[in-house]
Amino acid sequence: MSTRTKTNFPLFDYGQELRQTVLPTFEDVVKYYLLVQHNIKQERKGQQPPIAEIAELVERQLEQLSHKASIPIISHTGVVKQIRQYVEKYRSIIIN
Repeated sequence: MSTRTKTNFPLFDYGQELRQTVLPTFEDVVKYYLLVQHNIKQERKGQQPPIAEIAELVERQLEQLSHKASIPIISHTGVVKQIRQYVEKYRSIIIN
């Protein structure tokens, strides 16, 4: 009999695609960001892509999900800013 639930460690994940059936959480957005970052870095043979470039790609995917769910979103610039804040929060957790 198992008495503990499965633990998820998003800090050690390389990332994952956004689910198309539910609205993304903070964790989902960060995991997708990490996936996009990892993929771009592989394409560029190890060169780290700029945060702004990754945030733009993540925003496009979030915008598509919002349109699919018929949910209005804040401005493009606002979403990109929020993604950058999520990444900074994630990085501060890793560093500390």
